[in-house]
Amino acid sequence: MKNQQACCNQFCRKLSFKALLILLLGTSLLLPGKIFAQQDEPEFDEIIVTIKGPGIGTAEIQALVIGQDVYLPVSDLFNFLTIKNNLSAGGDSISGHLLNPNDVYSINRKVNTIYYKDNLTKLSKNDLVFSSSEFYLKAKYFGEIFSMPCVFNFRS
Repeated sequence: MKNQQACCNQFCRKLSFKALLILLLGTSLLLPGKIFAQQDEPEFDEIIVTIKGPGIGTAEIQALVIGQDVYLPVSDLFNFLTIKNNLSAGGDSISGHLLNPNDVYSINRKVNTIYYKDNLTKLSKNDLVFSSSEFYLKAKYFGEIFSMPCVFNFRS
């Protein structure tokens, strides 16, 4: 009888351990794993915009819309304009130069800054978005910093 009771206790312990393990695994699968990371990234809509200008032709690139602001992909735009750009190994910054090799720039997402022509511009938290391995910069900064004004019309 004692042997049977000991066996029953051991079986109950194993069963309760398995039930607890299943409960923990089930709970971890049902709950989102990146609750805090999801709150840091702003919500956006992806759109296709047409870039056109005198002497450069036209191209369509993906852009982001956050509220009433348009964000353009730095690498895609600079590649279209044949502007040198390199993503750092860690993905924290993108750098290169414009027409003149002395006109170096660096866009750093860790400290939210743009360095260009010996000027350092501090960006606010949502002026630069990193999504899908691409830097998206608020369109107004292409004009203010790089002298490449971007005009966007939501209706066209």
